[in-house]
Amino acid sequence: MLVNCVVYREGKRSAEIPKEEISDYLAQPGTFVWVAIKDPQPGELESMEEEFDLHPLAVEDARHGHQRPKIEEYGDQLFVVVHTIEVAGDDFNIGEVNIFVGRNFVLSARSRTERGFLEVRARAEREPELLRHGAGFVLYGVFRYLFLVHQREGGNPNDVLFTDRALLASVVLWFLYCFWVIYSPR
Repeated sequence: MLVNCVVYREGKRSAEIPKEEISDYLAQPGTFVWVAIKDPQPGELESMEEEFDLHPLAVEDARHGHQRPKIEEYGDQLFVVVHTIEVAGDDFNIGEVNIFVGRNFVLSARSRTERGFLEVRARAEREPELLRHGAGFVLYGVFRYLFLVHQREGGNPNDVLFTDRALLASVVLWFLYCFWVIYSPR
């Protein structure tokens, strides 16, 4: 489901546009398009692939979901996968956000998560001198927002690292393995 599709000029919100006009605005100098999708429907990512000229492998990863967190480079575009954790009563809800970043666009597609990035958009729009930098500033804003949400709901990442026994055991085993690989007789 399309949440919003907005074009910016020189860091200022210009207009909400239909998704079919995205490629027209991307061709205009000084414009930046920011699109948000929640729980993409069949065919929705494919239409975004056409409008943004996204790499087919990145779109396939986003369509199938359940990817590991990563940042991949496809030519002059980035494909970023981040996981979110939301508290739902006594349970945790683990979601995924796929972010496509180009020279003059950001497309976020979130799945299995309720929290969107309206706060990030509102904050960015209050600072047009920074939003003028386009995709890089928006990606930073999304990462910063996710970090702050994690701190508020899940605690400091350093606290998690040193109190989660399974994670700590994995880190220790990884270091032991690295030591063994480097210093074992050949």
